[in-house]
Amino acid sequence: VETIAGQHLAAELPDHSKVNLNAQSKLTYFPYWWKIQRIVKLEGEGFFEVEKGKKFTVNSSKGITQVLGTSFNIFSRAEIYKVTCITGSVKVKSRTGFEAILKPNSKAEIQADGKINVLADIETFPEISWRKNIFLFTASPVLQVFHEIERQYGVKINAQPDNYSLYTGNFTKDQSIEETLSYVCPALGLKYVRNSSGEYLITREEE
Repeated sequence: VETIAGQHLAAELPDHSKVNLNAQSKLTYFPYWWKIQRIVKLEGEGFFEVEKGKKFTVNSSKGITQVLGTSFNIFSRAEIYKVTCITGSVKVKSRTGFEAILKPNSKAEIQADGKINVLADIETFPEISWRKNIFLFTASPVLQVFHEIERQYGVKINAQPDNYSLYTGNFTKDQSIEETLSYVCPALGLKYVRNSSGEYLITREEE
């Protein structure tokens, strides 16, 4: 099951577990093997609601998440892998062998060295607000914000790679792409220009 830029999709697995996929995400599983082992592969972002039963495993390039029956969100893009537990409990394993057990309202992120950083008693809505087409950012690198805008609107944004500013704010899919950029850019001393091919160029305001 694969989503393109600008698309969200709900998938139902053979045991009636449900997965909501964010834009530009891919979920792979083998239905004929499902009764023997519940294993899926995810690249991108997905919210899982897992029916109780045998061990349920989600493989991604940077980590492995295992549960029995619970709801949780996985973000697995580029160098970022983070898991947020909503209900039940979740085991997160890095490819280098570190493990962590998550309880509800906690989040794990796998670091570059494979160690796992866990935050407990967090506000989980910002991690799953994408399901309601709301995108929240707190001190997030601006390039990550632009990548999310690209995914949600299906556009191309050319931003200066040397800009390491942090952005705190939000946007919703109810807004147009240009409304969203008009919120994000000025807060960072940036401006946007739409070129003839429909792509957006981000530059500093003084340029």
